[in-house]
Amino acid sequence: MYAQHQLKAHCCASPYHALVWECYYKLGFRDEELAFLEKSNIDWERKVAMVRFKPRGSFAWNPALEWKPKDSEERDVPIPDSLFIKLKAWCSAHPNTRFVVGTQTTPKHQVSQALKSDWRAAGLNCGKCGGCLGKKKECQEAYLHKFRSTYLTRMLSKTNSRNVQKLAGHSSIVTTERYLCPAATEQLQAAVNAAFE
Repeated sequence: MYAQHQLKAHCCASPYHALVWECYYKLGFRDEELAFLEKSNIDWERKVAMVRFKPRGSFAWNPALEWKPKDSEERDVPIPDSLFIKLKAWCSAHPNTRFVVGTQTTPKHQVSQALKSDWRAAGLNCGKCGGCLGKKKECQEAYLHKFRSTYLTRMLSKTNSRNVQKLAGHSSIVTTERYLCPAATEQLQAAVNAAFE
């Protein structure tokens, strides 16, 4: 299981980083999906983060820029209560920002370098891979998709593949099912017993 609590503990000195990693972990977003998440993309009543297409003209600093999620899959993702409280507090404390984890004008993405630094400082480096053994000590296990894969695996243990496909924004159920973990024999036995009582 992903050592998110260790990374979170290290990030107490940087509430911003702690929030960013928790958003990736609990929303299952791709890098740019979180970067381009605007405050207006959160339904504060329903506690939902909405991944939405951004047409040309949406960004004053680059009128030609448009952004859309991979596979053009717009979707609504429920926000866990534990994260919702923090997002609400963060947005209230930063009223002049447009992007949830960015600024008024700039979406923050390409945060991989910060993750590697926080990962190392939290003592999570494996110490064996080429990254750990290199000069920069940047573990190859510290990558953003790890948050997403952990999210999808955890959600697949709680609900069916079709629901998780929708949450993930996958165009194919096959892609979603790659994140399934085979059940242990004991789990399968319990499932059979429950199905044929």
